[in-house]
Order: sequence, then C-alpha cells, then structure tokens
Amino acid sequence: MIGRIRSSRARYRDYQGRRWRKAHDPRTDRVLPVDTTRRDRFGYTTERRSAWRLIAAFRHQLRGCGRALVVILISSAIATVLGLLPLYGMKIIFDNALAAKPLPETYASWPGVPDDPRSLLWAVVTGMFVLTIFALGVRTYSNRAAFRLQRHIAVAARRRLLNHALRMPLHRLRQISSGGVSFVIRHDGNAIGDMVMFLIYEPWKAVIQLIGCFAVLAWADWRLLLGSLALLPLVYFAQRARVGRIRDMIQDTMSQDQSLDGLTSELFGGIRVIRGFGRERTVAARLVRRHHFVTRLQLLTWWLHRSTEIGWSVVIPLASGLLLGFGGLRVLHDAAAVQAGTLAPDQAFTVGTLIMFLAYLAWLLNPLASIARTSTHLQNALAGMNRAMDVFEEPIEVGDNGDKMVVDRDAVRGEVAMRGVSFTYPGSDEPVLQDIDLDVPAGHVVAFVGPSGAGKTTLTNLIARFHDPDRGCVLLDGRDIRELDPVSYRRCLALVEQDIFLFDGTIGENIACGNRRARPEQIAAAAEAAHAAEFIAELPDGYDTPVGERGLRLSGGQRQRIAIARAMLADPRVLILDEATSHLDPENEQLIQQSLATLMAGRTSFVIAHRLSTIRHADTIVILEDGRITERGPHEELMVTSPRYRRMIELQIGDENGAGSDKSATDKPRLHRA
Repeated sequence: MIGRIRSSRARYRDYQGRRWRKAHDPRTDRVLPVDTTRRDRFGYTTERRSAWRLIAAFRHQLRGCGRALVVILISSAIATVLGLLPLYGMKIIFDNALAAKPLPETYASWPGVPDDPRSLLWAVVTGMFVLTIFALGVRTYSNRAAFRLQRHIAVAARRRLLNHALRMPLHRLRQISSGGVSFVIRHDGNAIGDMVMFLIYEPWKAVIQLIGCFAVLAWADWRLLLGSLALLPLVYFAQRARVGRIRDMIQDTMSQDQSLDGLTSELFGGIRVIRGFGRERTVAARLVRRHHFVTRLQLLTWWLHRSTEIGWSVVIPLASGLLLGFGGLRVLHDAAAVQAGTLAPDQAFTVGTLIMFLAYLAWLLNPLASIARTSTHLQNALAGMNRAMDVFEEPIEVGDNGDKMVVDRDAVRGEVAMRGVSFTYPGSDEPVLQDIDLDVPAGHVVAFVGPSGAGKTTLTNLIARFHDPDRGCVLLDGRDIRELDPVSYRRCLALVEQDIFLFDGTIGENIACGNRRARPEQIAAAAEAAHAAEFIAELPDGYDTPVGERGLRLSGGQRQRIAIARAMLADPRVLILDEATSHLDPENEQLIQQSLATLMAGRTSFVIAHRLSTIRHADTIVILEDGRITERGPHEELMVTSPRYRRMIELQIGDENGAGSDKSATDKPRLHRA
C-alpha cells in the first residue's frame, strides 16, 4: 500500500482511454486495467455474464418464496387497477356534472345514480376518494410484502455468500482481502435482494398500469394515442444504448469500492508499521486519491443515470403539450360540427374526454419512465449478482460436499500417520514438502524443528487439513482424512498458533470458542489451568471484559494464555502447538509448560518450537530441512547421533547465555510460506 502515489486524474484518464478502446475496438478484451481490476489484489478478474444468465441464477435465489411472490403480484395488480378507476371520474365530472350533458344509458340505469348535476358531482368525487383510499391501502400492503421479501432474499444471499466463503480453500482466501470479502457479502447480498424490486415488482406494476392505460386510451381515441407515442422509439433506443454502459460502469465502480474496503482494512491492520515508519500522511494521501478516483467513476455513473431521467423529463411534457394542442383543436372541431348538425353529440370529442385522456396519458408515460429508471437500477443489481456468482463459482474446500464420513469424536484414538506426503502451494513451482513418511502412535508428542521455511507449519496444516497433499495421504486411526467430513474431523483437533487471533468479544466468549456448550465453571477451570485466571480476576469485568478487535486490549502473553485456555476447553484428541509459548516471559513460560504438559497427557501432540529447551521431553523430535525429514528420534539419541541437532542446541544455549548470536548457516530464506 505504501508506494508511488498516483493522482486520481491520471487514473481517470487511463480508465477513460481503456473504456473508449473497449467501445470502439472489438479486438479489445473485457479485462480492465490494473487500477480497476481485482486481478492483482483479489487473484482473478470478474467474468462478465449475460443478463439472462444472471436472471436465471436469480431464479434459484427465489426457491421457497413462490407463495409470497404470488401474493405480492396479485395485490400489486389489484392496487394498480383500483388506482386507474378514479381517473375516469374526471370525464363524468367535466362532461356530465359541469356541462350538464346527460349520462349514457349504460350508467344512468345503475341504481343510486343521481339525476341532478350537483348530486352527481359529489357522488363522483366521493367515489373517486373512496377508490383512491382503498387502492392506497392495497398498495401499502403490497409494498410492505415486497420489501419484506426483498430483505429476506438479501439476508439469505448474505448467508449463502458467507457460508460459501467460509468453506473456500485457504489459499484462495489468502488471495482475497478480508475487506473485499466483507464488501461482497454486504453490498452484493443486498444487490441480489434489490432484484426483487427492480426485476419483478416495479416492472410488474408498470406492465399492469400500461395495459390498463392502453386499453382506456385506445377506447377513447386510438389516433391521439398513436400520435402521443410517436416519440417513444427514440427514447427506447437511447435507453438501450446506455444500459450496457451503465452496467459496465457500475461493475467498475463496485470493484474499486471493494478494493478500497480491502485497503482500509489493511491500513488499520498495519497501523503499528505505518506509525513506526512515520508514513501516516503518505498512506492517508494514497487512500484519499483512491477515493477521489472512485468519486470520479461515481460521477460518471450518475451522469449516465441522469441523462436517462432528463430524456423522460423532456418527452413527458412534450407529448402532453402536443396532445393538449391537438386535442384542443379536436374539441373545437367537433363542437362546430355538432352545431352544424353534421356530428351527433354523443360522438363528439369533449373537454371531459380530453382531460381524462391527459390524465391517463400521464399514467401511461410515467410507468414507461419508471421502467427506464428501473432498468438502470437493475444494472446495479445485476452487477452485484455477477460479482456474487464469482464467489458462488469458487470451489469450496476439498471434500466439503456432504458425502464424507462423520467422525465420532469419542471413538478417535489419535493415531496419525503420513505416507509419501508431498505438497506445493498453488501458484508456486517449488515443493514445500517432499516424500514425508511419519508414524505417530496415539498419545505421543512429536516436535518439529528446523530452519525457517523448512515446512514445519505446512506439515501441521496438512494434519489439520487446511490443505490436502499433492501426493500421498494423511491418516487418522488408519483412515485417509480426505474420506472424513472436514468439520467433524477438526472438532477432534485444537490449534494454538504463534500469532494469536481473538474475536472482538469478551474473554469468556473467546475461551468458549473451544466448546460452544461449555458452562461458566468449565470456562473458569480452563482459564485456571492455563494460568490466565489471575490476570482475568484483576480486570474490572472479569470474564465479561471485551478484548477488542483481534484482542488488541490485551498483551501478547495474555492473548497467548487465553488461546491455550481455549484449546484446553476443546479437550482435543490431536493437539497442534505452533510456538505456543513464544510471547511469555520465563516465569510464565514455566507455568504454561506445566499446564501444557497436563493438556498433552494422553493426547497426540505436534509441537513447533524454535526454543529447543521446550521440546526435550518430546517422544520424537523430527528435523526438517528443505521440506524433507532428515533425522528423527528422542532428544538424548539425537544429541549423540546428530551433529546437526547438537549444533542447534549449542548455538541456542550460547545465545541464551549471551555468548553469541550466530544463526545457522542452513537458515536460508524461502519464497513460500512454511
């Protein structure tokens, strides 16, 4: 993040140039430049799917919502039809009540219809009001049901996105920043819910309103109807030309928003480094310029939206004005014809008909404008659906498909074995582990030692099944762990790492992660065994004390002890300790070693420790170099048979006594993560 600062104006010029080339050169692909793609930060480029493919995917999100959707559509249609009826009353008021023109026999024969104009006026006004209020009630119910369905779909989409992201392979999650994942879950989950409104509800209302208005206007005067709609093809083609551009712009803007979420999360995650090197102003300036660039994209998107609204703002008054002029001439012409005796009065185009026609025309053009506006909002929702499908189409963790054997935790003995295991991280050509063969009886303690980058952490990650080996297999009680359900398998394990992660909750909640059914007394007992109870008792709220994001309110040693308490509460069959005492002072380390000895008793344990004094009592010490097991055995045996191991012990003892600080010559840097 801390690098050369590039102005938002330069980014925007580059972006506009690429957009122009994509629009005018068919050979240009759809891949955006580095500044506007997720390729470098998120590991892949968004696929641009067709609208029909996205709509088909949205149909799967509606499963189980058919009854609610039918109720919404029926109530919306009823409300729309009821809203159309009062407009016809304007013709009766102007022609039959104010102009004293007799009602047609069809209406005059209805029971309760007044004969005098004054009573007819009030009867029609009252009827229009009652119908409007009733339509308002039905429309309110329909709107509420549609909004409720929209939120239900959005929450369900968020849940599916979250569940899928949580089951993605770890190497993919490492390629996607936490801010980027949260943006997709939050924003694109809402976009899927918005499709209920912009793809179904609003277009449905507009279609019903259009059908009703077309029917009435065609019955009133089909010639004026055709003349008033003459300008609509121009607006349609203009709208069609802009819709595709709008979706591309929205897609690019959301990608940049996602990138900004990731950058902001990275900024605060590395705040100590930023402050330590005095780079606050540089980082802030870089982030602000990225925000400026996003603002430029948002303004361009706004202009594309606004140009559509401007088009309709011109068409509606223009069509209404032309209709008013031609309709007024028609009224004058028919009035003169009636006076001359060449036209029957009941066939004349009257003022009431013209006013009714104008009212229905407004109701006709407004849904057309609503469809145009909705289509632009739909592009936003489709862009979100497109990005959500990027996540849904990501492969989930190998074997997490529901057809594996569920592990009975109480029946697990804890025998772990490796047969010819080799592993290479995705995207790398250098193997991290090669031809690992290892047998660990139940209840034994195995320590992994070796230089940084030798593959120690990767080996434990294979045991935890965070990755699957490229060749060979890892066995639990003689069964390949790839045949086991990953979730139930990992419930037999507990992991304490060097970089402790605590959730933003209370101390008690973080310890209870090891056992969701744990009682308060069990949590307290685990904290006591991990020698955490003493400092917890000194806190104002005890076990209810918030630890802050990632546990930042606690010291490193306190976080370490809470993590150990969490592992103790889990009561695992297989225990993995990766530098589990690295943040403790010598006095507390001795106490923790005692509690760990109790924890490891009777459990298969894998320990990674650079301080070799902490692993002398392991049943087997395995020396790893360049991804291979070079030597193995207990401490006493290796001290006699292994010059390499003996040299490591002597160097470390010398360092602890202040006699030297030399590093092993084999401690070479590696490009992959161990």
